Amino acid sequence: MKKIIGIILIACLAGCKDTHCPAFPSSLLDYFPYSKGEELRFENEDGDTLLLVVTNSWASDAYSFEWNCKCSCGANAGFETGYSTNYAIKLKGEINLGENSFEIVNYLFDMYEYNDVFTYSIEELNPYNDEQILSLPDLIYIENEEYISFNKLKIKRSKGIVEFWDYKNECLWKKIE
Repeated sequence: MKKIIGIILIACLAGCKDTHCPAFPSSLLDYFPYSKGEELRFENEDGDTLLLVVTNSWASDAYSFEWNCKCSCGANAGFETGYSTNYAIKLKGEINLGENSFEIVNYLFDMYEYNDVFTYSIEELNPYNDEQILSLPDLIYIENEEYISFNKLKIKRSKGIVEFWDYKNECLWKKIE
């Protein structure tokens, strides 16, 4: 009986191993190249200015877990702003990575905390493969058919969000460089 318990214990311990998951790739941070405290300025056709201050910016670190399964790793990065004082607009963006997927999700909030969600995703892409990362577009345009306040968004690599359409204020906000 002791031999059987010993064999089972050895088999269980031999089957357990650490799964190491990589950090969020720095080469993808250029879709949201923001840091905490940074000011994002946008201007509309009438010359009005929208000021948003980045209140949070993050990227996941490498990690590992001990598990006897075929679990998948994931990583994410993103940012969030506070509300603008003049227009009560807030932005939040995330990039979520799976072992074979790349997804950008943006949330635009109005003063009532309603949000419009913009999603851009690619399946069967290894976000840790440099060649595949280079194949990602420099400009991402997302149009949201079902919206409350915002329905168009452009993201440019190394610039971040460069413009969005504000349905409630009936204007196009363009980033001031």
